[in-house]
Amino acid sequence: VHDAGHEMRAVFLPDPRWLAKIREYAPDVVTYSVMTGTHRQILAVNRFLKARFEFFALFGGPHPTFVPEMARE
Repeated sequence: VHDAGHEMRAVFLPDPRWLAKIREYAPDVVTYSVMTGTHRQILAVNRFLKARFEFFALFGGPHPTFVPEMARE
């Protein structure tokens, strides 16, 4: 999808090709929708990806809205 010169692609987990897709897409920004109860798993996925790729991570959803300090992790 192109809008204002930007391209967006979505990867939903579980997807057996999720890591290959991220490698192929080489995103500048990775966003997460985070609910309380899934926040630790999302942070682990983000740390895993940050160790392999360079991108800006953006957290949204209920958990970071009410616990914004989670983004520092």
